Parts: sequence; C-alpha cells; structure tokens
Amino acid sequence: MRIKRWFSTYYQEVVLVLLSLVIFNRNMPSAANINPWTATPWVVSYENGFVSRGLLGTILSKLIPVVTLNNLHLVFTVVYLIFLLGLLIPLIIILRKVNRDDTLYKFMLFFILNPATVGMYANKPNFGRFDVFMILITIICLVVLSIKRHIWIIPVLMTLGMLIHEAFLFMYAPIILAATLFSFFWNGKSKSILINFGVSAFTLLSSFLVLQLFGKAGNLELSVFSEKIQAHADFPIAKDMLNMEYYFSTKEHISYVLEFLVRHNMVFGLIFALMILIPTFLLFKYAWSYVFKKYTSQRLVFMLLCLATAGPFILCTIGIDYGRWLSSFIFANFLIIFYLIYNKVIDIKELSKRFSKSFYYIYLLIMIMYVMLGSMTELLEFI
Repeated sequence: MRIKRWFSTYYQEVVLVLLSLVIFNRNMPSAANINPWTATPWVVSYENGFVSRGLLGTILSKLIPVVTLNNLHLVFTVVYLIFLLGLLIPLIIILRKVNRDDTLYKFMLFFILNPATVGMYANKPNFGRFDVFMILITIICLVVLSIKRHIWIIPVLMTLGMLIHEAFLFMYAPIILAATLFSFFWNGKSKSILINFGVSAFTLLSSFLVLQLFGKAGNLELSVFSEKIQAHADFPIAKDMLNMEYYFSTKEHISYVLEFLVRHNMVFGLIFALMILIPTFLLFKYAWSYVFKKYTSQRLVFMLLCLATAGPFILCTIGIDYGRWLSSFIFANFLIIFYLIYNKVIDIKELSKRFSKSFYYIYLLIMIMYVMLGSMTELLEFI
C-alpha cells in the first residue's frame, strides 16, 4: 500500500525518468560503433598549442594518455547520464512548483519524447558530442537567473561554453543573453543584472575573437597535426574533421556546404524532418502567441527572447549538421518556455486553452512517429 501510494503521488516523475532511460538505452551505440567525428574532438588538446575545442580533450588526456573507444564509451555514458540529470531535475522542480498540472506533464512528455531532444544525443552519429555540455551550461544559467543568486557565475560559464565549442556563440549563448535582459526588465531593472549582461557579452565576443585568431592549428601542417592527435588515440581519428574544423576558411566552409547539399539531396531530407516536427512548431507558435498577446507592453523583450532561439540557423551557412541546428533551435525554445513557466510568466492552464482538440491527436502522432523513427538522425540520414 505504501509503495502504491508513493507511486500515485510521484508517477509523473517516475515516468519522465524511465522514459529518458529507455530512450538512452534504445539509441546508445556500442563502443565499436562510436562515430569517429564525435570521438576525434575528445583527443584534441592544448598539448601542441592553444586550439579551439581543446579544453575537454586536455582534461581527458590528463586522465587517459592514450584513449580507446571503450574509454570513450564509458566517458560518453557518464556524461550523458549527467546530461539527463541536468534535464530532469529542473523539470521535476517545475512540475512540483506548478502543482503537478496535467497539461504541464504532457508538455514535458512532449519534450522528453521529441525526436530532436533527448534521443538526439544518445544515438550513434551524435553520442559524445560537446552539445550536451552547452545545453547543461544553458540550463544552469537559466536556473541562476530564476533564483536570482550567484549570477556572477554566468559570464564564467559562458566563457567555458566557448572553450568547449565556439558554436556556443550561436547555439545557446543568445538565449542566455536574452534571458538576462528579460530578467533585468522583469525584475525591477537591477544594476547587477545589467552589469552581468555587459560582462557576459564582452566575454563572449572576446572569446570568439581569441578562438578565431589563435584557436586554429595554423602553425602545424594538417599531416603533422593529425599525427600528434593520432598518438593519443588507438582508433583511427577523423582527419576530414580536423581539416574542416581547423584549416578551412569561411569561404571553403560555404562552398563545401553548397556542394554537399547538391550531392546528397539534403533538401528533401530536411523537408521531411520539418514535416515530422510540425507539431513541435505548432506548440511553439501557441506558446509565443500567448506571450505576445498577454504582455503587449513588453512585446519587444519577448520578441528578443523568441528571436534568440533562432541563433543556430546562422550556422546553416557554414555547417552541414542541419539536424544539430534544428535540435538546438528546438532545445532553445523548450528551455526558454520552461524558464517562463517557472517564473510564472506563462500560465500553463491558460496556455492549454489555446490548444485545439486536434493538437492532442497530433501530439499522439508524433509520439508514434518517435517510436517508429527514433531520433533526428533517422529523420536526417545525411548527418
């Protein structure tokens, strides 16, 4: 009876955790099937000079001098479980704060089961990507802004995000900056928050310039750089990845993207993925239209928040990882909406009134689609 009573009280949390673990187990590749493009960055370090994305590889090299795929599989598994904790703990806190509303619970299920979120970074092509660290940094910054304590840590975390991956500037930094400005206007225009915004913006731009000017392996030939990286890995590293990330110019990136689009018929895969994600886009439309109509006097601030979620699309011109850019956009929207729900800007019961009955049928459809297709990688086979 006690267990039954406990489960009836906490079944929502239990279901969210179990679903997340099932998705992880279902998508996770074996050590032998780890993607070389996600494994290679983990053996790039500062040993041969300062390079972009070398922070995590430097830390790992201190622990494991020569990295094996089995080592990486263990590291990736631990990192992903921490990533799940970082997602689930704030969701459970929000769920408890908003009185376990059934609509909020469905919204969270939608987030967990969405093919562009939790399952995206557990599957073979994306398992071990640095994106999970950027998402965790974003969550911590939004939590800090929500509790209005220790906001000094935000510029530090954003610099850390840039050292992990410079794409952080476009993928998640915009929503942190926009949320900081929102907090400034929403919570009485505190000078400390405005100063924090200025410091964060400065550290971001400074980090980006330093990484662009000094973070390339330009003082070494590709063959020499590759050999030095290979010396720390007992698996074949992805030399194409090193060439593209450390030696390509912006013009070469754009040319490569255009050529790849034509050669692999990516447009058709992208259209198909967008069609699958229509229910998600409808959900975002309902949420943002609700905010714009309810807070007409502060529409500009909310418009900034909304536009900040589109930052990842800037990367479409220089990178072919369209599944990642879509995933980042969807993650950013979900995180901002949860942030607004926690701060009582969005009333989930009021928001649910905007959903037509047909929306729930669409919701069920995407759940079925998820079961059939798995994650964004199955939708975008070119990733």
